[in-house]
Amino acid sequence: MTTLLNNLQDTSDFNSASFQNSEFYALAQALGHDLEKLSEGEECCTYIEIPTLEEARDLLSRATPEERVVRQQTFFHPAIAMRHRLGQGLHDRGEAMVFANGTLDPADKHSQSNHLPMHVKAISVAQKTIHSGETWDVSVRGDIWGFDEMEELYAMVNVGTLILENGASIAIQGNVFSLVCQEVIAEENARINILPTPFSVDYGAGPMDGPDGIP
Repeated sequence: MTTLLNNLQDTSDFNSASFQNSEFYALAQALGHDLEKLSEGEECCTYIEIPTLEEARDLLSRATPEERVVRQQTFFHPAIAMRHRLGQGLHDRGEAMVFANGTLDPADKHSQSNHLPMHVKAISVAQKTIHSGETWDVSVRGDIWGFDEMEELYAMVNVGTLILENGASIAIQGNVFSLVCQEVIAEENARINILPTPFSVDYGAGPMDGPDGIP
């Protein structure tokens, strides 16, 4: 760990002008996090609501205009495009607007309004170390806002320096996830795990695991 720690700023440096002008500081401020607590090394977590897709586009995605164009070209691959007439298609088009270069179809405006505001778990921390073998699970569930498990929820994680020791991981389960790091230091076998929900996403009942397949 000595080599990793040498790459980190001393906590006292977090009050410098360069830090205060950084993307980390600006995003933390936009998320409503306490900048003084962050400068003291604390982790801030809030649960916020974003009223419009336009505001979500500015807050949840840090993509450049050029990156958005490239994303849009591949956003609706065949498996996703097949869902355009279903309810999932409405979500797909909304997320294309937030994370890629999609635009809001007037025909979707009323239906999209039924899913607003967007509900977001927001975390900021200047320096986060996930120790060997540990998992930092940043998932969020609907009970925070009194929702059932069918509501689509978002997690926004803003980290100055993220250190993943050997075998450490950060995980998200079933939420739309935006991770912004100014620096990532990852040892061997470190992982960022994008996982499905740990429960069924329909209104049926039954086991999560089906029968074994053919050997």
